[in-house]
Amino acid sequence: MGILYFEVSSTYYLCMIFFSIALFQLFFYFMSGLTRTFKKHIVLYLVLLAFQHAISAYMTLLSSLAPSITIGQALAAPSVSFFLLFSGNIILVDLIPDYWIWMYWFSPISWALRSNISSEFSNDRFTGAESKAWLDNFSIKQDTGYFGFDIGVLVVYFFVFTIFNALALH
Repeated sequence: MGILYFEVSSTYYLCMIFFSIALFQLFFYFMSGLTRTFKKHIVLYLVLLAFQHAISAYMTLLSSLAPSITIGQALAAPSVSFFLLFSGNIILVDLIPDYWIWMYWFSPISWALRSNISSEFSNDRFTGAESKAWLDNFSIKQDTGYFGFDIGVLVVYFFVFTIFNALALH
């Protein structure tokens, strides 16, 4: 009976994620004025999907490590704040102190942000010089062809956090 519940809840959860991200991404994509090509649309969808899974697995890991709900909620707020602060959006990577740079590379938000920005500026709409100038404005030094690597890192985060969660619950 337990396996049936797991399969039904997992199927429901996955369907809910796919459709909610598709709906959110559809509105966001066209309202924000991003490059309107099918490839860019799919890249944004995959980044959002991988990011949502990674951050969900991280929060599940935090909740399984916390001894109570109150402590779990208290751990979630600072970790999200640190992810946002050191994502390269609020504090550019060039301005992050050397002793905090590890947080930039650990933050799933920074991987999703870099992926979306590099995907957007790797388009014919921008010349090579314009793309480089925009990427320099965001302190992104990587080439525009690495957004697949960023999605891969988010997927690895999902699996690592899920494995640690299973170990914590065992």
